[in-house]
Amino acid sequence: MKKIGIVLLKILLGLMETILILVIVINILLILSDKVLKKPYPSIMDYTYLTIEKSDKYLGLNKGDLLILDIRKAFKSSDIVYYRDYDEYKLGKIEEIIVENVKVKNDELEETTTKGLVEGTLIIKISKLGTYVSMIFQPIALAISIVILTIVTIIQNFINKKTKQGKEEKPDFKKMKHYN
Repeated sequence: MKKIGIVLLKILLGLMETILILVIVINILLILSDKVLKKPYPSIMDYTYLTIEKSDKYLGLNKGDLLILDIRKAFKSSDIVYYRDYDEYKLGKIEEIIVENVKVKNDELEETTTKGLVEGTLIIKISKLGTYVSMIFQPIALAISIVILTIVTIIQNFINKKTKQGKEEKPDFKKMKHYN
C-alpha cells in the first residue's frame, strides 16, 4: 500500500512539474512578444487570446470568457473579428465586405474599417476561463511558478533517493571476469 502511495505521489508531482513548466514557457513567450517584438497583443504561433471584461449581448460574449483568435485566418461575413480603430482595439461582427472595406457591427455602433486593420478572427470561445488565464499569465505568476517548480523538483529528488536507498547493488569489480 505504501508503494502505491509513493507511485501516486510521483505521478502527481510529475503532472505538477509539467503544468508549471508549461506556464513558465508560455509566460516567457508572452513577455518576449510584448517587450521584444513590441506587439500590442500577445501572440504565440499566430494565435492570440483575449479575456472579456464586459459582456456584449450582440456578440454573445460574457464577462470572463476566453477568446482564442487566429491572426492569419481569412474572414468572411458574420465572423467575429478583432480590429484596430486608431489606437484602440475592438471586437465586432462582420456585416458586409465590400472590396477592401469591412462593415463591422458591435453592441454600441456600426463602423467601416479596412481589411488591413482586422487583426484576428475568433476561432473558439471558452466560457469563464478568461479570469483564470489572466491571473496565470502575468509576470508575478512566472516568479511563483519558478519557485514552486524548484520546490517540486527538490521533493521529487528526495522521494527518489528515499525509495532507491538500499536497493542499489554496487558491482564487485574484483569478482568480475577479465576478458582479453
